[in-house]
Amino acid sequence: MYLERKIEDILPECAETILYIVVRATNVQELSIIDGDDSAEIAAYEIKNRLIRFGCEVIALNSGVWIAQLQNVSLLSDRILVSRIHSSLQNAILTNTISFRVDLRYIVFEISQSKNMNSKYISNRVVESLSKIEIRLPRIQKIAEENDLPILSMTEAHEELEKSFIDPLNHFLLYYQPIFTCKPSNQQAQASVSRIDMSKSLVGFEALIRWNHQSFGTLSPFHFLGHCERLGMMKELTKVSMKILFNNLGQISDEIRNTENVKFSFNVTHESLNQNFLTDLISVSENYRIPLNTIKVEITETDLIEGNSTQLQTMKKMKDEGIDVAIDDFGMAYANLNYLSRLPISSIKIDRAFVQNVGTHEQGRIEVLRSIYSLASKLGLDTVTEGVETFTEYDVVTSVGADKIQGYLFGPPEPWAEAMKRFIKSGSELPR
Repeated sequence: MYLERKIEDILPECAETILYIVVRATNVQELSIIDGDDSAEIAAYEIKNRLIRFGCEVIALNSGVWIAQLQNVSLLSDRILVSRIHSSLQNAILTNTISFRVDLRYIVFEISQSKNMNSKYISNRVVESLSKIEIRLPRIQKIAEENDLPILSMTEAHEELEKSFIDPLNHFLLYYQPIFTCKPSNQQAQASVSRIDMSKSLVGFEALIRWNHQSFGTLSPFHFLGHCERLGMMKELTKVSMKILFNNLGQISDEIRNTENVKFSFNVTHESLNQNFLTDLISVSENYRIPLNTIKVEITETDLIEGNSTQLQTMKKMKDEGIDVAIDDFGMAYANLNYLSRLPISSIKIDRAFVQNVGTHEQGRIEVLRSIYSLASKLGLDTVTEGVETFTEYDVVTSVGADKIQGYLFGPPEPWAEAMKRFIKSGSELPR
């Protein structure tokens, strides 16, 4: 077997543990159609090199599959290393003409028993892992025929973004993804969608920016965030998100608006996190008569690490004003819970990498989640687990201490009108 032989070639003669990361790209073929085979090869080469930089032995297979091997590395003890690999793989790839973010799905598993350190057993685990990775490939032929895949060249994207920022409220919008409390019961342990009444546990929404493109329609940040960074427009994008959020909140009744149990969060970059931002936030809150304790600001862990004392002071002032601060994508940088405990934050959002395709048999990953929830609870921090998409994932996170959940299982990001239907339906049943 080809795969078995390739694994045999890189299998160490002696190791206490071996960690495998099985990676599959779901959209490299799209890149080939839009920008040519050379760009697709550049992307594949870059993914392999990013894995190698972390000391991985890498097997590159056909159809956008990579198998990365790390010896004497444990998922439980080297969570930060695995998180850094994940973070590196998420960064956009620059080809000769465009900036492209590869959609990667992967599974991590650990071999720690010497009897299982053989190529046949490992190749079977790899094949099993690939079968579990949910592939949502678009119909390539249709894309080729219509030639309307929403991947823009840098020049086109920059020109159109600059025009959109002239009148941003007519070119950007927010989608809202619901967040729920996560209190499992015996009745819910083997629940189906119909048996879990999520209307009684809605506690918030995350506001997610979208670009209303003139040709491609509504685009997610996947398609334009990197371009905004290159143009130095991230501060402007934060201001736009804030204005749209308050404009939307201004449309609902005072009774619903003042429901303290429901928070509306939006993302803020570390460049924006200064006194001017806080002044603007307080001002727009007063103009729309929206209580500040309705708002939650999310800043990514990576941004936090790269921040400075000015941003820390701004976070402290926000806390004094009653504004909650959450750390987004926790686990994707170098921070740890002890460090975060010294910051003026109320919650952490656990990155979907810790949850994606987790199974009840994956004790290593389960213990990592359990330890995060336990330490967060001891430090008085709330947790929101992102990316919950299956009932297996839901059962796992609720069984080890999740506080709140966010993911497609119970609600995708939706335009304002659709999100408010969910809000109003559950408003009378919100926890008091």
